[in-house]
Amino acid sequence: MGRESFRTRKFGRAGTHCLWIAGLMMVITSIGAAAQPNTVNAVWSSGRGVLTKRIDWLVASSHRTYHHIRLPPRIAVGDTITLSFGSSPKTYGFLVARITLKGNHCQIFSEAEIHHHRDKISVTPCYPARS
Repeated sequence: MGRESFRTRKFGRAGTHCLWIAGLMMVITSIGAAAQPNTVNAVWSSGRGVLTKRIDWLVASSHRTYHHIRLPPRIAVGDTITLSFGSSPKTYGFLVARITLKGNHCQIFSEAEIHHHRDKISVTPCYPARS
């Protein structure tokens, strides 16, 4: 048997490589998960946020940012927040579809789809609340 290790005898060379790859994938997945924000159902806000509205043109899109947006102290998925913003104040009903939280920073999205975020509100500080 010579220099064969226990793993090589038990799983064979291909099995040993599969074990190494599986271990590496677990490490990569755990690192990626730690960097991702958590999705929560409700948050306590600081009362102020930054609204980013996406504007779709015929062949392109742009973003417009509005600072110092007033927010209610508690925000939950399914709420409709009435926002007033801009130099010539506009009133806008923002439907909360998804909330992500990373540390004490949260983002509140108007659409649940991750790749189709149209409008969002960024809030710092922001803390999880019970549903």
